[in-house]
Amino acid sequence: MPVFKQRTRLLTATRKLTPSRKLTPSRKLQLKCKGYVLSFDGVDDYVDCGAVSQATGTSTLTVEVMFKLLEKDYHRVVGKYNYAARGEWLLYPEGDGKVNFYVGDGSSIGVVHSISTYTVNEWEVWYATFDNGVIKLYKNGIFDNQESIAITSIPDLGVKLGVGTTPDDPFYRTYGLIAYVRIYNHALSEKEFLHNLRNPLNPVHKSDLVLWLDPTSVDVENNVWEDKSGYGNNGVIYGATPVFGYLYYNKTLDRLEFVRGVNE
Repeated sequence: MPVFKQRTRLLTATRKLTPSRKLTPSRKLQLKCKGYVLSFDGVDDYVDCGAVSQATGTSTLTVEVMFKLLEKDYHRVVGKYNYAARGEWLLYPEGDGKVNFYVGDGSSIGVVHSISTYTVNEWEVWYATFDNGVIKLYKNGIFDNQESIAITSIPDLGVKLGVGTTPDDPFYRTYGLIAYVRIYNHALSEKEFLHNLRNPLNPVHKSDLVLWLDPTSVDVENNVWEDKSGYGNNGVIYGATPVFGYLYYNKTLDRLEFVRGVNE
């Protein structure tokens, strides 16, 4: 686990989101939905989903998140994490391009580092699983790396779940866009991840989801990212900017892409 250092950032008028390239509709691009992704400024934007107690006190867990990062740096994309408490879990890309998944039980910690790297200004879907002491990472549905750790269960340490940073330890905020977050109370397989990648609005095992945030559930008027899992773990949006557009599945590249558009 790296030594954590506070990142500071100054906003300037020149820092704007990189425009998305236009996609020409074709049989190779399948429109999945229209809606909003959230843009995070890397300074003070985040989403607070509360305790989400269903995502801890378990020996199995899956985290799925679709993001586009705008620089190589430390980004706490999604997690229930507090450094002082040494828990509970965190998915965090770093400046070396690696994506990491951390698990802590209050005393011991375990981390798996990706072999692949993330690409700045590209939409990617990363998946992390915890299964009785084995933690794994997948990129765009494909297995990437795994580690065996001493921790066999993630305890509930009362830590809040955040998107864009960790509310109980709000450092290393995400600079980029996040399209969706899904959390299951068990570990999915590569086959199931590929299904979810190709069918983002019809994921497997919906009854096992404990958090489901996607472009169709952003309540712009009330600054809430509504949870579609049924558990009511709605995320309160602090500063993050909704960006309207269209979620496509690119059949040629076997990946998801979000294209900005006009809400008519």
